[in-house]
Amino acid sequence: MKNNANRLLCEAESFEDYGGWSLDTQFETEMGSPYLLAHGLGRPVADATTHLSCPTAGRYYVWARVRDWVPKYHPGRFELLVNGQKLTTLGESGENDWIWEKAGTVELREGKNELRLHDLTGFEGRCDAIYFSTDPEDAPPETGKQVDRTWRKKLLGISEIPVDGGTYDVVVVGGGMAGCSAALVAAKTGSRVLLLTDRPVLCGNASVEIGLGPRGYKGELVMQMCEREENGDMAVIAMLKAEPNITVLLNEKVFDVQKNGEKIAAVDARNLLTGSETRYSAEIFIDASGKGAVARPAGAEIRTGREGKSAYNESLAPDAPDEVHHGHTVLYHLHEAPNPVEFPEVPWALEVARDFGDLNGQLAALGKDNQYGPDVTGQRLSRKKMKQMANLPGLGVSSLKYHCFPKVDIIDFFPGTHYWEYGQTLDLFCDGEEIRDHLLCALYGTMYNVKKAQPKKYANLEFEWIHHTFASGEFCRIIGDYVVNENEIREHAIFSDAVVQQDGAICIHCMENPTYDFRLTSWIWDIRDMKPYWIPFRSLYSKDVPNLMMVGKQISVTRVVGCNTKLMANGAEHGVAVGCAASLCVDKGVTPREIYEKHIPELKQMISHFEWEDRKSHQSIMQFFS
Repeated sequence: MKNNANRLLCEAESFEDYGGWSLDTQFETEMGSPYLLAHGLGRPVADATTHLSCPTAGRYYVWARVRDWVPKYHPGRFELLVNGQKLTTLGESGENDWIWEKAGTVELREGKNELRLHDLTGFEGRCDAIYFSTDPEDAPPETGKQVDRTWRKKLLGISEIPVDGGTYDVVVVGGGMAGCSAALVAAKTGSRVLLLTDRPVLCGNASVEIGLGPRGYKGELVMQMCEREENGDMAVIAMLKAEPNITVLLNEKVFDVQKNGEKIAAVDARNLLTGSETRYSAEIFIDASGKGAVARPAGAEIRTGREGKSAYNESLAPDAPDEVHHGHTVLYHLHEAPNPVEFPEVPWALEVARDFGDLNGQLAALGKDNQYGPDVTGQRLSRKKMKQMANLPGLGVSSLKYHCFPKVDIIDFFPGTHYWEYGQTLDLFCDGEEIRDHLLCALYGTMYNVKKAQPKKYANLEFEWIHHTFASGEFCRIIGDYVVNENEIREHAIFSDAVVQQDGAICIHCMENPTYDFRLTSWIWDIRDMKPYWIPFRSLYSKDVPNLMMVGKQISVTRVVGCNTKLMANGAEHGVAVGCAASLCVDKGVTPREIYEKHIPELKQMISHFEWEDRKSHQSIMQFFS
């Protein structure tokens, strides 16, 4: 760590030992920096420690950038210790924003000085950075949710201009299943590929840090990619490592693009561990971020929210357009401890959870979501009762129709992991931390209610884990030369440039429950006719940026159709088509639009090498319920 004499900055992500604290990098866009999080599920976590090199001994004034995330109650309190000296307790400012709190004064010695973050609660204390100055008036610049990057770069010795990271044929931004697929196929078809992801692991919502299973259409290659290894990784990770044409860089956050005319010439990325910035050049760029990380700064048209019914005459569209989208979900797993386990009082969490007492929807293991849990509400319908109410001859999943059953909403009996959802009317791009924190409050409050309602039965119940990283929902679409609508997928429209098959239900999460805003009101699982449909190539490239393509939940479709194309295996199929198209663009020196105009037969031939010979789905969408 490089610092100026008498002014020292230590960013939390640079700590040598995180102890029990977790590095949280997912909100860098909205609050400016990664930070350390004391995510102990109500038990204080082990200290995070590091050493600060001080060139000049003396008295230093100390500030820490922290957030009091529930200002009325201060559940995230912690202490900063310098060479064993406790400074002011942090995280109780009463301000629900990221601020520089005065931590006190210390005597630093020349050379190494120990810094220690000591958690007091186990409930999400958070620290971004610590600043030392010999001048009591030299407070850090207060910029609210953002940070003064020029100030930080100067203190840390980071170049103002991104360094050259080299030139590739194809740069893929986003390491979810769709991005991994696009990178793998582009490399297999001859391109030199760079895959950038802002996460510490690959595979997005299917990764080991979240754990959902990929659903949707699975061609031959995608079927192989979606196998889960014994260590929890998706098989595509090993496939990427074995491919010599791919460079994979983790923890790289794309924050800007450089353009040459209308085309993208390079993307600028910031390393979330070091703060260093690098510029990566290429001929073709693929946005697989799920949030338009490349498309936004490149000036591509992006559509958010729901189209109104009049736009495409879609049966599942609302009467008027709005800005409603899916929210985020926090996943968890429950555990019966060998002995009784106390859970602390959480009045701050009960302001969100209220009297809710249903812990259905846990993740049993990686890839095994929608599992039952304790329910003290007495409202869960038994399968027998649900069958009687529905007046059906049997409870076979094949009976599912639009709105599921004639007299029963599926939300009453199915333990959906995604029922824990919040943020459908917030900005997922800018409000992610607020959304995640709200869901944590909901879970903590519900656990308290369950244990209080039936203390003997659930004396040993505890959270084995809650992921502090959320599973992200659909949010925006990048508009291409064609926008696929609901009627076209129901009627199996024929496109001359059809390149991707999709399968599965239209999965629409309906607005938050008015009483419990962290729960869905209802869920539409519309299986259509249970047959695959096609996506045209024109929906896989931007109409505005000539060398930009896209995959995953942000392709050019209506919001209703996006509630099916968002499925991770479906997104991986986009990656197969776009990966082939990227190599074809590089080989012929053309744009994606020119591929559509002149080379679709050749593109289809390339794609066929990665699909089943008969192009039929090898996994029923009904396996969702198995």
